[in-house]
Amino acid sequence: MRILVSNDDGIDSEGIDILTKIAKNFSNDVWVVAPAKNCSAASRSLTIKEKLTIKQLSMNKFTVDGTPIDCLLAALYKVMPEKKPDLVLSGINSGANLAMDIGYSGTVGIAIESMLQGINSIAISQEYSSKSNPTVNWDVAHIVANNTISALIPLMPALSSFPKLSFNVNIPHRPKGIRATRHAIMIPTTGLRNSKDGNVDEYQIHGGAIKAMKLYKNIKSKNIKPYKTIPKNETDSLENLLAMRINNDPLAHIDDNSDLATVSNGYVSVTPLSINMNNNNILLNSLSEQLTTTWQDQKE
Repeated sequence: MRILVSNDDGIDSEGIDILTKIAKNFSNDVWVVAPAKNCSAASRSLTIKEKLTIKQLSMNKFTVDGTPIDCLLAALYKVMPEKKPDLVLSGINSGANLAMDIGYSGTVGIAIESMLQGINSIAISQEYSSKSNPTVNWDVAHIVANNTISALIPLMPALSSFPKLSFNVNIPHRPKGIRATRHAIMIPTTGLRNSKDGNVDEYQIHGGAIKAMKLYKNIKSKNIKPYKTIPKNETDSLENLLAMRINNDPLAHIDDNSDLATVSNGYVSVTPLSINMNNNNILLNSLSEQLTTTWQDQKE
């Protein structure tokens, strides 16, 4: 079995070194192609108007001065064009990739693009120890990632068969078990704040799944009740908005089986991914009828 290892944290990250060691437990044909620098939150972005440089660092180890997807495509079509990998491993990311944040993630982006390219894939991320102390327990990540990959590989279809499988794995700081999950759908908690140096013209992104995990824990601990609408005597807080969304929006999935809740509760989350981006909640016949009517009205 040929395995390709990549990431979005960059070629010098500790996570990719650990994942490469793990990959060698399953294959003697392991290749590494990763960004020259940190490309967190690059999603599935491509470099389309600039030249890319592929640099070989050692046997089967390369770096690309581009995005994570640039690295994947460079690996498939330049570094190893004679034989595609049977499996792509992405990570181990420093910090979790949960819920709607997976749309931003370069780690998950690699896994999804691999599936599109006809290759099975696993994205792996390790939760920070805490928001105030954003460090990663790499010893835990090493053991859990190895065991999880070992469990998932037998599920992977052969290279010649379709469709391919892709999984998003998130490891909590102190795991006490493992669960199959779906990714949570939640209200946005990402936003902008002034930079820490006080410059009013400079901003930083904040929030995301880490903030949502804290809100979820608060909802559980405070036993916030579901509201159809928030009562006037209640503050219009994110906690109340999130509780209302969880309990009343049929599209919201932040229950105990979601990835966000699972990691919050101390369990490893394994989420099967899909490339189907159709909104099945919209009836195509009704939509087609509305569009046709509007088009005819405009012509008249």
